[in-house]
Amino acid sequence: MATRCGAAEVDEALSAFVVAAGYQIAPPLSFVKASDVMAAARAATGIADVRDNFFNASLLRALERATSCKVVRTKAPHARSTGSEDIYWAVTCASIPAAPFETPEWNDRPMKDKKAQRTTWRRKKGIPDPDPLRSRIVGKKSAFHFTMYTDELLGLKSAPQILELRLFPSAKELTESFACFNADAAPSPAGKWVGERVLLVLPHAHIGLDECLEYVRWSAQLGAVVMPCCNWYLGAKGCGPPLHEEDDLGVVSPHRQVSVWKWAPGDALPAAVPPPDAPPVGETPQAAYQVPCVECD
Repeated sequence: MATRCGAAEVDEALSAFVVAAGYQIAPPLSFVKASDVMAAARAATGIADVRDNFFNASLLRALERATSCKVVRTKAPHARSTGSEDIYWAVTCASIPAAPFETPEWNDRPMKDKKAQRTTWRRKKGIPDPDPLRSRIVGKKSAFHFTMYTDELLGLKSAPQILELRLFPSAKELTESFACFNADAAPSPAGKWVGERVLLVLPHAHIGLDECLEYVRWSAQLGAVVMPCCNWYLGAKGCGPPLHEEDDLGVVSPHRQVSVWKWAPGDALPAAVPPPDAPPVGETPQAAYQVPCVECD
């Protein structure tokens, strides 16, 4: 045929090639290398001057017209680890039969020791090894603590109703909420909270405690339980040091630092904490009394 071909001529030539070769849809999980089919098509039709992307699309259309099916296209299952960029098609014929993918030998591809790589990188940079007692590097499989709050939920009489209501979409959400409740319920050196009090509970709330306190009015006791995440660790910089702070290993999240604050009338209040009976920002005293507690979530 002519050296240069138009689109119609290419489609016609490729359709004739597909029919003559007897291409069919391959059996399940069997494939041929797309480059082998393209090479056979170029050799049979004599089309050499058409770009690969156009030739590839025309050949696929011809295959789908002949088989009346969508041709499945894929890469080998281990293409990323082996570095292969070959594309495979789910078609077959007598001259290029389809076959299942070959599974590479795992012994020839040892798994990377990422822990050793991180250790080597830290030593090259002069970075000290992390403290193994820090909870954020305690493995979930090696720490019993990660089941604590799940066990607590399953031990509740109301557990069936809580699960039926789907209040917690994941173990992460469950353990965050239970951890904040546990921090609130834990005894403090100053004893119980009495009188008119406000407690802010912010588990991964994506808002800072400083900002929340702008809208709080209190008279007897003011407290906060905060578990920050993402870039909110500085959201309480105006509240002074917390009464208590530690990582809760029962939280299934890398962000499990729980901080507790408590203030009473007569305390030296930090800049972000409003004085007792101070109306919230932008509200009248009457409106403030109608909202004795603000919970950010």
